[in-house]
Amino acid sequence: MDPSPACPTHGHHQATHPRAAARRRHGVLTRPAGVALVGVLLTLGLVAIPARAAGAGVTVTAADVGLGPEYWQGPTQGDLVVTVRPTGPAPADVAGTIFLPTGIRLLSGTGTEGCALASGSTYTCALGQDTAPGQIALRVEVDADAWRFAPLVGNVTATLGSATDRDSFVVALPPGPPAPGVTLAVDDLAVPAPPHNLDSQQPLLVRLDHANPAPVSAALELVTPRGVDILQIPAICGDHRRINGSRDRCELGHVLAGQEIQLTFDVLISAQATAEAPLNGAVFVYVTPEGQETAIFQVGYRIALAAPGSEPASVNAPGSASTLPSASERTPIQPARGADDRLLGDRGSVLSLIGVALSAVAVAGVLVFASLRRRLRDEPEVPPDR
Repeated sequence: MDPSPACPTHGHHQATHPRAAARRRHGVLTRPAGVALVGVLLTLGLVAIPARAAGAGVTVTAADVGLGPEYWQGPTQGDLVVTVRPTGPAPADVAGTIFLPTGIRLLSGTGTEGCALASGSTYTCALGQDTAPGQIALRVEVDADAWRFAPLVGNVTATLGSATDRDSFVVALPPGPPAPGVTLAVDDLAVPAPPHNLDSQQPLLVRLDHANPAPVSAALELVTPRGVDILQIPAICGDHRRINGSRDRCELGHVLAGQEIQLTFDVLISAQATAEAPLNGAVFVYVTPEGQETAIFQVGYRIALAAPGSEPASVNAPGSASTLPSASERTPIQPARGADDRLLGDRGSVLSLIGVALSAVAVAGVLVFASLRRRLRDEPEVPPDR
């Protein structure tokens, strides 16, 4: 006697409910094909595995300290405003380390539980104990001779557990010290914002106006931020020498009365330096009237990110060079570094990765199609439920 389909102890595999059989026969994916497709999606980043809840973190921003013309009258005070944003499941102590530039010292703080001198120009401060954003104001004093060390760049580091964040600031000085008949100016630069990860070549324009009635001897020193290199100097620089890794001197020689001089320095801003923008530099000019002592003037400049949608003056692949002004107008310092082979290699790597990804998707599609076709061929059609 044939086992009855209704008997729970005989013909168990043949007694499967028609709806369940239909679901197996007409399932979208078999297990091997499904695993293959999920693996491909994970590889391409189209499917994400849920991450663990984030732990404690912190961000810190430090505003620049701006000084007006009154600075040239003597030591001047200003406020360094620091904003701290801790994040985490519960309030925790946020420790701060503040590095002040040469010639600047910390006097007091508002919104902090206290600061102490750690060493040299480094201070430690308690930046708060809260999960909400907090703001502190640190009163600093700028020495009368601090301008000689421009640009005056410092930084603030916030620490919450194992999380840290750092932000830089600059003590922005007015042009000077003031002197009758001498004007020094420099244009700020704008670089394209990340993530294009390219070096940027920019012209830095410096203007010196000598309106005194007597001629002078003049020299100029350009201080560049870290990650910014001088590619070419103007031909008007009769003599050039590198003072250190960030400072170059240009001898202008004899400057006539009423003469205005414009100098354009081509600088290369690395992609890494761009990621740390804004950057700060300075220009010093040394003017020596005949029979008199040398007078020194300074002015600062900034390299900031360009506004969205604006076009940079020149953008190059990492380490590459673009067309420069004629050789008759400029004197090269160092040859431009070519990177055509590296750029082609990067493009080839990207195309290879795209090809591998597309091949993986095609393989998964073939597995899915073959599985569906085999099941549709081997299994009869199931009539709809009534």
